[in-house]
Amino acid sequence: MNLSHDARIAAIEEGGGQYVVVADGRVVEYSVCGSTLPDATVLVSAYVAGCLMPTLSSHTEALERLNIRYITISFPSLGHSSPQFGHCVADWPETDLLPVLEAEGVDVPFCFWGGSLGAHYAMAVATHPLTQDRVSALGLRVPYLPRPLSNELGLKQGQPSLPKSEEVQANTGKVKMWRKMLLSSVSFLAEYDPEGPGRWAAFKRWLMGHGLMGAEGRQFHDLARDHRPIFEYMRGMCDHFGPDAMLHEMAEDTALDSEVDP
Repeated sequence: MNLSHDARIAAIEEGGGQYVVVADGRVVEYSVCGSTLPDATVLVSAYVAGCLMPTLSSHTEALERLNIRYITISFPSLGHSSPQFGHCVADWPETDLLPVLEAEGVDVPFCFWGGSLGAHYAMAVATHPLTQDRVSALGLRVPYLPRPLSNELGLKQGQPSLPKSEEVQANTGKVKMWRKMLLSSVSFLAEYDPEGPGRWAAFKRWLMGHGLMGAEGRQFHDLARDHRPIFEYMRGMCDHFGPDAMLHEMAEDTALDSEVDP
């Protein structure tokens, strides 16, 4: 179900999270855990707010012992954060991160780390003119690095340990299907038009045709909250090599918004 503005806020409060309403009226979900001491090291990450990750509670003691205040933020369309049509990674530090830091009174240098997709946002934070001087440390976990940086570092095809099965390397028909699907899924927000002939409408039809979207028209950003069942369904549908094809596509063909000059 596509949540209304008030329903998002209610869901965040019920789940023990926090939120800010940013300049364009969107709700940005986040949570804070760990040390409450004034001299704590501030660590920030983004993907889904920690209040939605039950395993994070097991790290609370370590965060307090290490005097770390940990702020986690849900990306647009993930968790209970509002969607942002035409979303650009390079703008996220200004539109979403800075309002959260202001709400939490963070006026000291902070550490930022990102994993997988979050690594793109981490690179954006480290290069954005409003945040680059505030980042004291940067962590990238399983990053998919942009081609210029990969070439500079001498990393073949964007990632030295990128998983590539023989079928992915052969670029079979199934792999091509996955590549086309990924390009559609990473592009549709910029061309959002649920009734028109654009990418989103075509991708919506593809989802409905494969049983991944009901006739009531659930939007893909709502499906993202149920990503594990969908991911497992697609793995079975594509003989378990689909994720490899997606990673290959991400490293090979997708231009990252966060490719900006420092």
